[in-house]
Amino acid sequence: MQDKRKTREQLLSEMAELRHRNAELEKALTDLKQAGEHIDRITGGKQAEADLAGSERKYRELVQNVNSVILRWTRDGTITFINEYGRTFFGYATDELIGRNVNILVPKQDSTGADLTRLVQDLVDHPERHVNNINENVCKDGSLAWMSWTNKPILHENGTVAEILAIGSDVTRQKRAEQALQDSETRLSEAQRIAHLGNWDFDIRTGDVYWSCEIYRIFGVTQKDFPATYRSYLDCIHPDDRRAVEEAVNASLADPRKPCEIEHRIVRPDGTERVIHGSGEVLVGKDGKPVRMLGIVLDITEHKQMEKTLRANQSRLEAIFTAIPNAMIEYDAGGRPVRANEAALRALGPLELTREQSAAKLNVKNLDGTTIPADNLPTSRALRGETAAGEIYSIRTADGIDRVISIYATPLYEDGKIDGIVTLWHDVTELKHREEELRKLRDELELRVRDRTAQLKRQAELLDLAHDAVILSDTDGRIVFWNNGALDTYGFTREETLGEPVHRLLRTQSSNIPIESIVDKVKRGGRWEGELVHTRKDGRQVTVHSRWALRHDEITGSTEIMEVNRDITLRKLAEEAAKAERQRLYAVLETLPAYVVLLTPDYRVSFANRVFRKLFGDPRHKFCFQHLFGRTEPCEVCRTYEALKTATPQRWQWTGPNERTYDIHDFPFTDATGSVLILEMGIDITDRKRAEDEIRSANAYNRGLIEASVDPLVTIDPEGKISDVNIATERVTGHSREKLIGADFSDHFTDPEKARAGYQLVFKEGLVRDYELEIRHKDGHLTPVLYNASVYRDEIGKVIGVFAAARDISAQRQLEEQLRQAHKMEAIGTLAGGIAHDFNNILAAIIGFSEMVEEDLPPASPSLPRIQRVLRAASRGRDLVRQILAFSRKTEPTRTPVPLSPLVEETAQLLRASLPATIAIKLSMRATKDAVVASPAELQQILMNLCTNASFAMREKGGILRISITNIDFEPDSPILDENMEPREYIQLRVTDTGTGMPPEVKKRVFEPFFTTKDVGVGTGMGLAVVYGVVKSLGGAIAVESEPGAGSTFRVFLPVAGTDEKPEDSKFRTAPKGMGHILFVDDEELLREWAQSALERLGYSVTALADSTEALKLFSSDPYRFNLVITDHTMPKLTGLNLARRLLTLRTDMPIILCTGHSDSVTPQKAKEAGIKEFIMKPVTRQELAEAIRRALSAIGTQD
Repeated sequence: MQDKRKTREQLLSEMAELRHRNAELEKALTDLKQAGEHIDRITGGKQAEADLAGSERKYRELVQNVNSVILRWTRDGTITFINEYGRTFFGYATDELIGRNVNILVPKQDSTGADLTRLVQDLVDHPERHVNNINENVCKDGSLAWMSWTNKPILHENGTVAEILAIGSDVTRQKRAEQALQDSETRLSEAQRIAHLGNWDFDIRTGDVYWSCEIYRIFGVTQKDFPATYRSYLDCIHPDDRRAVEEAVNASLADPRKPCEIEHRIVRPDGTERVIHGSGEVLVGKDGKPVRMLGIVLDITEHKQMEKTLRANQSRLEAIFTAIPNAMIEYDAGGRPVRANEAALRALGPLELTREQSAAKLNVKNLDGTTIPADNLPTSRALRGETAAGEIYSIRTADGIDRVISIYATPLYEDGKIDGIVTLWHDVTELKHREEELRKLRDELELRVRDRTAQLKRQAELLDLAHDAVILSDTDGRIVFWNNGALDTYGFTREETLGEPVHRLLRTQSSNIPIESIVDKVKRGGRWEGELVHTRKDGRQVTVHSRWALRHDEITGSTEIMEVNRDITLRKLAEEAAKAERQRLYAVLETLPAYVVLLTPDYRVSFANRVFRKLFGDPRHKFCFQHLFGRTEPCEVCRTYEALKTATPQRWQWTGPNERTYDIHDFPFTDATGSVLILEMGIDITDRKRAEDEIRSANAYNRGLIEASVDPLVTIDPEGKISDVNIATERVTGHSREKLIGADFSDHFTDPEKARAGYQLVFKEGLVRDYELEIRHKDGHLTPVLYNASVYRDEIGKVIGVFAAARDISAQRQLEEQLRQAHKMEAIGTLAGGIAHDFNNILAAIIGFSEMVEEDLPPASPSLPRIQRVLRAASRGRDLVRQILAFSRKTEPTRTPVPLSPLVEETAQLLRASLPATIAIKLSMRATKDAVVASPAELQQILMNLCTNASFAMREKGGILRISITNIDFEPDSPILDENMEPREYIQLRVTDTGTGMPPEVKKRVFEPFFTTKDVGVGTGMGLAVVYGVVKSLGGAIAVESEPGAGSTFRVFLPVAGTDEKPEDSKFRTAPKGMGHILFVDDEELLREWAQSALERLGYSVTALADSTEALKLFSSDPYRFNLVITDHTMPKLTGLNLARRLLTLRTDMPIILCTGHSDSVTPQKAKEAGIKEFIMKPVTRQELAEAIRRALSAIGTQD
């Protein structure tokens, strides 16, 4: 692979080429600038667009063919023009760039062109100037290029910047060459720093001097403070060396072929001296005269110091070599002596040529006189890289005397190889003589110490046995020593015993071996040990444990028998008593119904009672593992011997070879003889285990039933403390089983006194049924329950507690509440249905005639806004009736997507006019989606009722009424307020007041119909009930937060309308007119009068009748006389629905519109099934009636 690094000459050559290329680009740029100036004159002047177009054609060829990128872009960065060279350079087609942002040509990562904001701002602030910049650009294929840009603004006629003209040249090769040169110079500078080597360049003609950075560091100066001249360089040279340096430089200048090489000292500004090596060569011009001088400077201060140190060390070593009193010889790598000090020459004589000759002359041998092989000599081994340290040999010196020497030999290395060795010969002859004399003295001293030790040993033996009877007798059996222990044991004094035959004196008895045999055995084997019976001075017999030993007196040389006798009379008596006690114990153990064994520490069975022998056979003196399991070694895990290891009783269960289960008790103990044993007792619990398993299984089954119960179950002790609970109890209280057990059961009820009374009642009567209480969960919520409880008793019939079961009746309560609510709603519905028809008829007349008055009044009439207020009030009355019917489920309103924010603002304006000045209204509309599917009346009803209640709560002291709208998204796992709400996005309407607030008992009933805290005649109790009904019908939820004295907050959640549901167009529409004859039937005179007048104004001819039977008769006379029939439903004699059916039998294609104020007997579906074309609810506006007529007539194709 070709080396990517370039020499300095190559880089300079490339720089020259780039400068030439740059000059060409500069010339092209000058031409383009002239063109730009011409364009400036056109854009800056007031020439017509035709002149500008002509000028552009003139320079188009220049712009398209120039070897530079020409780019034009607007102030916001949109590209409006790029020439052919630019498109080719960046690799884009014209349509890929025009209209795109200029940032498409800027790399996404940080670069010098990443931000054009500053450049544009500079041109806008100074339109008269050019802005030049060099930055990195990116081509379509992702490659990067460095561009040199000249940017000039193109101005509007008013002098403001319209576009920016940018002319760019490719300077990538120049930038890369500059970077490569910079990198090369950096590497060169780093290498010089590491090597302490600097270069310099002296221009002889100008006197200028160039120093590299390292020279400045070597001289201890900075480039800023130090002028780099030949004179300043000479000033830094040590005064003693300055003349020599000048002579060397002058000599090289005089003869350029002769290089300048010199070492000299310099003095730094801080006074320190450095030694440098300077080298230079002279360059001559064409005339042969010197023009430049190039060279290097190398800092060799440390090198010089190392040389000085080395010379000093060599001098010290030479002095040591000469002055050392021991013989020292240096050999070369071939083993030939190189030099020796004076001590070596005196002791060994002149050096021979080889090490073999030197060894033969010195007669080097081992101390025992054996010859040493030549290859094993210390000098030979040192030449192989080994080291000899203090090895002792025998030699013969030059004067013929044998000497003992200690030789040290070590190799010398040069460049990692052995270059020779050095040896040190130390004469230790006198030292060896002294060591021999010391050895003899040591032997004599050891003999004396041994004698004394024997005496001390005898005394020590006597002292060690002082508590026992110690007796020494000679070979004839006569006593020679009698200690105090013997006196205490036998009662004889020392004077009475010395010289007496010991066994005759003590009347020694042996049960199994004669005394003479014991003496013979001791004399032959030296020892004997056993039990003997002696007779004391007072005639009593004592049993002793006797140890005999044969010993020799090292002083006298005589042989003695030493007896050490320990009185064991009491121990023997105790053993006999223990044996008798053991027999009694064994007799007792034999009678036990459980098996009993005694085990020794080595697993042997020393005793097994009758039960064990009957079950497992007689194991006496056998290993337990061998007898029970047929094993040859102990079991891996033995619970029995844990008692021995831990010295504590152990209890465990074991299944024996007979498949019976035993309750094992192991006890460690020491018997009267001091023996350590294990007493093991095994009780057969097979039948008990079987019974326990059956009970445990039954308990597990019963516990499973208890835990499976969904009802809370609890047992309570006579003190009223909980003794057990099931999982259902944990759930209903929120506490764990561990926390509940031991707690007072009444603490978890809302009425502890009532709970305790029920508990006492159970004890009194034995049983309580359907006892109603409320359990309080730890988070505060309550669960109503019915308790059934009874006492439970132990085996003897004693009452030991109460068992209670609770049935959660929350669902029952809720159903009862819903039933009461349904009854109330039914009552409201009955009331609403009774008044809706008549009230709607009244409102229909008011709305109809008011519309005609509004139509008749001129626009400037002062009565016009008044009649409009009447219309709005009547419309609100109509909406109120509809709301009452909707609340009682008598009818369903028409619902479309409605924006909530405008409705809130409109309602707030209405409220401001009616609220006192002490109440401020603050709105917060933060919902990004505020459309809900509802009728405007429903939403306004919610707002008006909530705000009216809020203002009533602040009527005395005033306050702030806050209304806010926000979006909230309930995820599937969100704690949704109402179980009927679906996870989705909701609008939250929040109404907050700073009024009196509500206590919990009021808050609980706040949405009940007819419930009110207001005075009689002030409130009806229907406002919040209506709100609740409307919100639920819209698929939402409502919640209230309130505390006495802290105000109240009502939060209404309504589903956000879907994206496919669009709000109804609320623009004003003109009632459509038409032609035709209409039969209008209604028993209300006002409505007939209004209908006839309103329909005639729309272009229709009208026949209005009050009697439905009369209308049937009239229609029967000529069914094709009328184009449309409009009939009320609730009429005497014949209802509108039956009238329509009769009419359709006479003419099947007759379009009929059925109107009603309210009726339970007719619905839109029933009307449609009867053949009726339109079903409309009173009151109806003229617009609604006209549109219904248009639809009915259009259905049969008779309307224009």
